[in-house]
Amino acid sequence: MRKNILVVQKENGSQDSYGQILGEHHRVVKTSSGEEALRRISKKDFHLLVIDLYLPGTKSLELLRMVRKLDSGIPIVMLSAINTVEMAVKAMKSGTNNYLTKPFDVQELQKTVEELSDKYVEASNRLPLDIEIIINEVKEDMLTKGAGLEEAEKNFEKRLLKTVLKKVNGDRKKAANFLGVNDEVLSGKMAALSLSSPEPVLSIS
Repeated sequence: MRKNILVVQKENGSQDSYGQILGEHHRVVKTSSGEEALRRISKKDFHLLVIDLYLPGTKSLELLRMVRKLDSGIPIVMLSAINTVEMAVKAMKSGTNNYLTKPFDVQELQKTVEELSDKYVEASNRLPLDIEIIINEVKEDMLTKGAGLEEAEKNFEKRLLKTVLKKVNGDRKKAANFLGVNDEVLSGKMAALSLSSPEPVLSIS
């Protein structure tokens, strides 16, 4: 199950290493800005956050607390060269789910990411969909074939609805919750797009 992971690390750090470690099975997005991390988290497009500790202690912990205000459930893994019980306890109290010290074991990080993100997806019924990528893929495909923008939008909406319904086994209530609409609106959209049952349209493994 491919998930979206946000990595926060200083610009001169080894951000690419996280892409290599986690990117084979997941989509890894990197930023060096705490403000940018908060903006992205607020959109709730990620299944897990990795913070490579580089800010002075209190600032890093403040970032954790602010993330928790935006999303109380998203798993957070903090990595740090500070190998003290005191720092680990502070990080855990501020909201991190796991505190790993450097040099860290690659397999331990991968296992931690898998376990935490799987629990998050299961608990929140989030779908492993990269909406932005799907939108661009469908629109580009339609426009390449000569379709107008309106037709491309409609094609995307139909494809997304089919994918969501398939993932939740046709449960309209769950689909409506994920899409942020009520059941009446969802039913109207399905009727307008001639959708009645989930079909295997898009691979989301």
